[in-house]
Parts: sequence; structure tokens; C-alpha cells
Amino acid sequence: MSVLGRPGSNYSPEKQNEKWNKIKNDADKMLERISSLKSNEIKDFLDFPTLNELIGKKPAKSNEREFFLQAFKILIEENFKVDNMTPCWRAY
Repeated sequence: MSVLGRPGSNYSPEKQNEKWNKIKNDADKMLERISSLKSNEIKDFLDFPTLNELIGKKPAKSNEREFFLQAFKILIEENFKVDNMTPCWRAY
């Protein structure tokens, strides 16, 4: 939705390209930041205990797709500027 717009909206290819480039640049900056972290800092950033706790509560595989869709939607909305993935994991 962030690139193509909501169903029924009609973004021009230029606008879609602009939105995609912003997302890509923000994601690249986050990956650069993560690549400079130490192993234990990456572990803290990813927050697997929260992810495992929440994903374990979801009864059906089909919900996993929605779970991760909401998580990455938060990343995009926050311009990939999150201290850790906890708010993303808790978005669903």
C-alpha cells in the first residue's frame, strides 16, 4: 500500500517510484546502522523473545502473514527509525 497506494487510488508511476525510493533509502540506512552493531546489540534490536511470544499466540499460519505485514508497515510508517523491533512485533 505504501508504494501503490490504497486500493482504488491512482498513483502515477513517478509517485510510486518516489515512494519506493524513499522506502529503499530508509531501509538501507537502517541496515547500515544494524551492520555496525555488535552481536548482542543485534539480538537486542531484533527482540526475538517478544517475537516468539507473540507469534506463538497466533493460531493459524494465515495470521503470520498479517502479523508480519503489520510489523513491516510500522517500519515503513516510522521511516525505519525504530530503536528496536518491539513496537513492530506488537503492532498486530
